[in-house]
This record gives sequence, C-alpha cells and structure tokens, in this order.
Amino acid sequence: MTNSIAALQATVRRLGEERFAHADCIFLCGSVVRGEASPTSDLDLVVLFAHVDAAWRESFTFESWPVECFCHDLETAEYYFTELDRPSGVGGLTHMVVEGIPVPNETPLARQLRRRAQANYDAGPTPWTPAELDYSRYTISGLMDDLRGARTQAETNAIATVLYSLLGNHVFRRRNRWTAHGKTLLRRLQRFDATLAGQYEAAFSNTFSNAFSNAFSNAFSTGNTATLLTLCADIIKADGGYLFDGYRPVADVAHRKTVIEK
Repeated sequence: MTNSIAALQATVRRLGEERFAHADCIFLCGSVVRGEASPTSDLDLVVLFAHVDAAWRESFTFESWPVECFCHDLETAEYYFTELDRPSGVGGLTHMVVEGIPVPNETPLARQLRRRAQANYDAGPTPWTPAELDYSRYTISGLMDDLRGARTQAETNAIATVLYSLLGNHVFRRRNRWTAHGKTLLRRLQRFDATLAGQYEAAFSNTFSNAFSNAFSNAFSTGNTATLLTLCADIIKADGGYLFDGYRPVADVAHRKTVIEK
C-alpha cells in the first residue's frame, strides 16, 4: 500500500465507483490526510449522498486497505454535528469533514457540508456547565484517592489508564476546546501550544505536554505515582482543586418512576 495523497485519492475513486456509485462525493479523512498514519492505519471516509433514509457506518477491506465509511446526507450530518459532536466535545464527524479531501472533486453539496462542519468547529463544543465541571473535578479527586491507596501495580495501572483520558478531557473541556479519545488525545495535547497560541495556556502547554508523558510513564513502569498525583492537582487547581467535602449534586425532580409491582 502507498500513502501518497494522489495514490490514496485514486484508491478512493475506485472504491467509490465500485461501492458508492450514487454518492455525491467522498471525503478522504483521518490520519492518512494529517500525515500521522501508521502501518495499521485505515482509510476513514465520509460518504456524502443527496439523500439517505438513515445514516450508517460501514467497515470493509478494499485493495488491502481497512476502510471505515461514515455515510450521510446534509441533514443526518447536521444532526451529528449539533446533537452528538458538540455535546460530547469530541467532534469526530466535524473534524473529519473539516480536514477531509473531497474525491473525486468538491461538489456544491460537498462545499455546503464543509461550510456547516467549519461553522460547527468554529463554534466549539457545548460549554460545560458548572455542575459538569465539578463532576469532572470530583471524579479526578476520587481517582487521586484511589491512586494513593493502590495496593498493586495492576491497580495503579488500571487507575492511571482511566485518569489518562479524564485529565486530558478536563484540560480541553474547561477551556471550551475540542477534546479527543485514545491516541488522538495525546496528539492533540502535543499540539496544545499551537491550538491556544497567544493565550496564557501557551506558556503552560510545553511543560504540560512533557509532564503528562512523564507522569504516566512513571506510574505505569515504576509504580511511582507522585508525579501523576501532582499533575492531577495542578490540572484541577484552577477550578477549585480537590473536591470531596461539600459535593452535593441534586437530581432533576422529574427523575422518578412509578413503582409497578409484579
């Protein structure tokens, strides 16, 4: 397999002719476009139609490439942009369309989709409410306690694994920035300075990126959690720090069900 953009576009053209002949356009997306592909990377495609009864996701192998297709029309994509991407803060479909390369060319419908994706990206994720911010801080605080009391390296690893995503998510969401999952989270953290250039976080980001990697390396490989605990404390400090005493979320009064005995 070759990873040149021209070769990938040719592959997507053949794929479209064979499997999605009625599609308006296909966006080539993901790590292969960003120059971050690994030997096991797949082709991420957003397949745009004039109309679909329902959006769908489809995985298959084409010419030795593992392929993941996200099939939409403008209305189903708009639902994902506004009802899923912004509330989750991850923005999966939004990022794919904004970064994607239209194949075989950009149609009027594709331009319209890209405009909507760009507007959604620029708006940013739905801001966290104070309650959501407190919940994140409370959850991280509880995991800090668990980390201090971990009895084995396996327990330390399990707790650190959960913290890995929660800490990165907290860093971005508290600033109303798009977050990510898995390997993309680390890549976005490494670009943290560029993303927030000109703001006070820029000076913090280089230190943070190194501290983030080192803290987890120490916790996973040696069981030394001191650096990770310090990192946790530093991340939630600006929001009030460690939270346990006084935390009292109240459920919605409508959250009740009539008991029906059988």
